Amino acid sequence: MSRRILFIDEDQERNGSTVSMEYLVRGFALGGFDVVVLSWKKEEWAKTLLKQSARMIDGRWGPLTSPTISVHFSYTAPALSWSGMRNIAKDCIKFVLGFFRVRTMIRRVRPDVVYLNEYSVIQAALAARTCGTPAAVHVRSRMLEEKFWLRRRILSGMVLRWTDAVFAITKIEAEQFKARPEEAKKVFVVGEFVPQARESTAEGAALRGVFGLPADKKIVAMMGAIQEIKGTRDFLQAGKQALARYPGALLALAGGTRPGGDPGQRAYYDSSMEVIRELQRDDRIRLLGVIANPLDFVATADILVAPTRQLVEHEADGLLVEPGNVDGLAAAIVRLLEDPGLCRKLGDAGRRKATDGFDAQKNLDFIVSRCALLCGAQ
Repeated sequence: MSRRILFIDEDQERNGSTVSMEYLVRGFALGGFDVVVLSWKKEEWAKTLLKQSARMIDGRWGPLTSPTISVHFSYTAPALSWSGMRNIAKDCIKFVLGFFRVRTMIRRVRPDVVYLNEYSVIQAALAARTCGTPAAVHVRSRMLEEKFWLRRRILSGMVLRWTDAVFAITKIEAEQFKARPEEAKKVFVVGEFVPQARESTAEGAALRGVFGLPADKKIVAMMGAIQEIKGTRDFLQAGKQALARYPGALLALAGGTRPGGDPGQRAYYDSSMEVIRELQRDDRIRLLGVIANPLDFVATADILVAPTRQLVEHEADGLLVEPGNVDGLAAAIVRLLEDPGLCRKLGDAGRRKATDGFDAQKNLDFIVSRCALLCGAQ
């Protein structure tokens, strides 16, 4: 009889965590697991690839449209502010409702192991523990930062106490839990999944036609919705400056472009769209919307701008610019556009890093094998 794993989704759309989960779900299915995903996604396009390897269960339940609590570092409202207190109150409700919803599903599905796709659904681990089912959690980002770090300490304690394995994508994510020696044995650093490092530009050039991108322009690309946490407006403003100095390039933005419901998010979206409309007038940007295969999009780019610092070593396999430094980002883009040799050097180093530390099969095999051991430990 095959083992069964229940994934707890935390993403209502198809952001990076969902793309990562798609690899995980497929890996567990190929490893002989019966895979079930408890999801909160409404749109069918966001579930398409998951459905190929898993049985989907709609997690929405009465007032509960998502169990995800506000513990990601992107939540910057002080705890004692009106916005912060409102988030805490909503999180308490989500925690309780999410706990009972997940526990009901565990009793119905009867999995051998529960897999949290991020720590922001930590109540699922408590539900698993009350059912006597082992739980694992994937950690792809930093927890929230605040003056006294009280909520961060509480969350860290929950993760270490209620889960049986923690898979962090880098040492930075792993070390934020400050695990004691006995707890550190269940914290593993496992890189994200890069199936294959492309060896030539020929395939990328061919893929440009798939995305409607011109072959005679240098593509400066970014993935991610229009969000402040992603630095989308910085990319747009810096790209505008760079293209004024290097007109032979084109910006390409992949990801959702819908405004958020929060007034601050809406203002950020509106100001970003102003820059986009200006760029569109001269055909200096392409908006590609949500894409099925992000790696194919990356392969079309000459330069990729990404909101990450953990994975890049400055001047070795990429260039780092401080968040909010639009002029610095524009200068870095122009530098790469004008120096193909530097682009090639950084790209080759990045490929080696991806091949060594982010091999999809190797990383998937490790996670699947550890979860298989958890199943046997029941």
